[in-house]
Amino acid sequence: MRNAIYSIMAMLFSATMAAAQTPAASGETARTPRASSVPAAVEQRLVALEKQAWEAFKAKDAAAFKKVLSADAISIDASGMATTEQLTQVMKDYDLTEFSLTDFKVTRLGGRLMLLTYAARVKATYKGEAMPDKPIYSSSIYARRGGAWIAIFHQESMGS
Repeated sequence: MRNAIYSIMAMLFSATMAAAQTPAASGETARTPRASSVPAAVEQRLVALEKQAWEAFKAKDAAAFKKVLSADAISIDASGMATTEQLTQVMKDYDLTEFSLTDFKVTRLGGRLMLLTYAARVKATYKGEAMPDKPIYSSSIYARRGGAWIAIFHQESMGS
């Protein structure tokens, strides 16, 4: 099962990277994206958006949650894959009372793609059962669409 999840993640990442590349204009040669620093304003915006998504999830505010995630976003965790719409349904059975997000890092993946990684801790129940008190190592991929940043992928791995 673990290998299947890694394979799916690799395929999603590859597809995301391919979609983000724009073909070179006629007469130009294609350029390989280079790693470059992320402007502080972009980093601050992505962190703010991620916190906004968590706050919306905690408040069970599906409309606010959907403002941060694209309609075609995919999320992966130990229970499997979910679409944005499926996550809004999970929200109904998930009672998030507290959360903390730390150790943020933003990495440019391509021209209009950014990877945000961080650690989370939660106090929550799902369908009445307490969630483990363990770190959750998380990552989200944000794409620049229509002049705004929007999450297109999210992943969570439970630590020990």
